Amino acid sequence: MIARPRSPREEEARSEHVNSDERPFTYAPPDTLRAARALLGLTMDEVAEYIQMSRKSLAGCENGSDATLTSIAALRNFYDKAGIEFLGVYDLTTREFYGSGVCWKPRTLLGRAALRPLPVDDANFFAARALLGLSEEQVARESKLAERQIENLENGRRFTAKGYKQLREYFEDEKHMEFLCATMTDARNYLAAGVRIASKRAPLPSRLWVKPRAG
Repeated sequence: MIARPRSPREEEARSEHVNSDERPFTYAPPDTLRAARALLGLTMDEVAEYIQMSRKSLAGCENGSDATLTSIAALRNFYDKAGIEFLGVYDLTTREFYGSGVCWKPRTLLGRAALRPLPVDDANFFAARALLGLSEEQVARESKLAERQIENLENGRRFTAKGYKQLREYFEDEKHMEFLCATMTDARNYLAAGVRIASKRAPLPSRLWVKPRAG
């Protein structure tokens, strides 16, 4: 069971008694908040109920409009406790994030070792689509796949190797996404760890690597 983090009001009240230099970095870009929810497989209503936040406030955090730092911090803390690690670096000069993404924390990933939603466990298409803020219809149109195919691939249902390859090439070649893996014992024994937007400015943690496409 996922422990409920402090509500935005509780977090705000607590922050009044914490020196600003001691506060942890609790901001997360909207794209990573969407991807974190997708990686957990939760709906907006479920997350809003868990952290006692209105759906409107949650939507604001995920689309970058009318969101308070308190609400964003509450969301990030919730995902952090659920086993999600946020990726990316913030450039103070350009004021932009590079390499935005999310992945499972090592301990959480080990606990999911027996859960393989995809026969080839090296892609999380749902989290990739959420990170980019694209609709299922848009991905289907641009990848030249049917919406039903997209849905099946995102949920690990029946799909063809051709469809899998086509969707993965769409995300990697056209959208510059990277599907991340963590090696368990050797290169043949790995687990899907997460997804991020490719960037040379944001090196991956040493435990993660990008799984090359087959053939």
